Amino acid sequence: MINDKNLGDFLRKPNVATTQNMTLVIGDNGENLLDWQMQFNRLNIAEMYLHYQNVVNQLMHAQMEEYKRLELFVSVLKVAERLISSLHQIYKNQSGILNESQQQALDMAISVQYLGVIFYNSVWQRVANNPQLAEKKGISVLFGRSKTADEIVKQCLYGMMSLLRQALFEKQIGYRKNTEVIWQWLNACYHFMQSNNWKNVAYHLPLFGQTGLTNGKPLTMEEVYHQCLFSEVVNPLACRRPDILMWQKMSNDWHSALIITSELAEKPYLFINQKSNQPPQLLHAELAFNPFSKDSNCLFIGFSKLTTILQQVVAKSQNSQDANDKILQRFANLMLQNINKRLMTPEKLGDATGKCQAVVGFYHIHYMLANKTSLGNLIQANELPERLRPRSQVQNQLNKSTLVDLVESNFHQYHLSNVLAYIQTSDVQHTLHRGSEITALSQLQVGSMVATRLADDPNKTWFLGRIETLQQTPKISQVFAEGRKKILDIDVMVRLFGRGVIPCGVRLQNPGNRPHNFVPALVIPKNAEFNRHVTTVMMARFGYQTDEKLIMRIDNKDANIRLVELLNITDDVEEYSFIRVQ
Repeated sequence: MINDKNLGDFLRKPNVATTQNMTLVIGDNGENLLDWQMQFNRLNIAEMYLHYQNVVNQLMHAQMEEYKRLELFVSVLKVAERLISSLHQIYKNQSGILNESQQQALDMAISVQYLGVIFYNSVWQRVANNPQLAEKKGISVLFGRSKTADEIVKQCLYGMMSLLRQALFEKQIGYRKNTEVIWQWLNACYHFMQSNNWKNVAYHLPLFGQTGLTNGKPLTMEEVYHQCLFSEVVNPLACRRPDILMWQKMSNDWHSALIITSELAEKPYLFINQKSNQPPQLLHAELAFNPFSKDSNCLFIGFSKLTTILQQVVAKSQNSQDANDKILQRFANLMLQNINKRLMTPEKLGDATGKCQAVVGFYHIHYMLANKTSLGNLIQANELPERLRPRSQVQNQLNKSTLVDLVESNFHQYHLSNVLAYIQTSDVQHTLHRGSEITALSQLQVGSMVATRLADDPNKTWFLGRIETLQQTPKISQVFAEGRKKILDIDVMVRLFGRGVIPCGVRLQNPGNRPHNFVPALVIPKNAEFNRHVTTVMMARFGYQTDEKLIMRIDNKDANIRLVELLNITDDVEEYSFIRVQ
């Protein structure tokens, strides 16, 4: 499969792909395309990829006129939509870190895009070196099928930018951090587009779905680049996968006019260096590069207009009862939140070496913070009537934690790291049914709660935190007994918010038709260092209401409390401030 290194090596080569006479699988004029499509649709994923790869390689090297080569490739892309769709079914709707087969499917989807980039670049290079190849000779000129060298280069440039955008989107879905080769060539393509004034050029290409259209029309070259910038500005590493997928579809209306001149640039400065392989960067004191220098060739991102547009979306939806407006409001708020974080100077973290115990899942966290004590024993449930006793839980299922590396830290943040290794293969189907090791980090999602404890802490102090960002960075592959494996560093940024947390049990005083029994709860003390000014109680999602009265129990002692304000709610927990009542 084509990886980042393969793509970078190919695009840096000045060599022109040679052509030769050959018989194409799809026919020299595409006359066998329908038969090939019927055969293609019956194949498994690995076979589909190999057939696609073979046909694209044939098209790159077959002796034919370039305009026909491009037309046939567009037809091949339409057929390959089946392959992309099958791969997306494996990983697109998964939560958290992808497992082995899902990582392999993601690698293959990226490879499909990269192979298309290589195809378009090979046509571009051949035409650039011999413009006469683009001219269509003979009687078909009378029917308007002639294309100049510039027209073919335009289509190749558009195809490259669109496929690079798709590869970038795939990496964002997989929390892959290594996007250098994509940005290097996106920036180079955009610079070339600007120098030729082709910003409004657009073509209908398959494989892109809604992300390649706006108001039913294909995106222009400039809009493709703006969409890539937008995707970085809103920081996909700080989003859950469903949110990433949603704003990739919805962003077409919100990414216009992102680029401004240096004269209009506003603090804090967000810029992109077109001579670099980096996405947009924030200018701050630790950054040595000067984007305002005369030879910097930098573009500046005008985030004020974008935030204004998003604020208008929020305001418009404020009083609306329409479900679509509420969805837009939620995503606009999420993007505003991420943009504000993106524009903040990164916090300094000190180096830390050592291991850290990590636990995820509310019930697992409650069990571990209670010193591996079940809720029944924690609240001495044997003294309670049967109807009030907590439901039994399998303790060996709760006793799960993972030892991970603590890379950097300060009082508010932990940078945790773990390694994922998986076999590099195109036989995705074979690994789909194999079990994957489940660890604490592999279950994490952005916003998930995690409990951490330093392995060498003599006081065995647990901290509560939430996941701010997830990212995966590929390392050099290594050879194991099972074969060559790809190594991914999983990096997690945790924002700490609680220390000295007290596990307990709670139940409703007046449950009505709801369950009467005690359930796990965590009391999180106020802490000025974490900017927490009130003590709170956190429970699993149960539909609690403000002003409801609960009984809190630790050991054999009960306390009456009243819920005052809902402070936080996620997929699995809700957190309230409370007061003690008589």
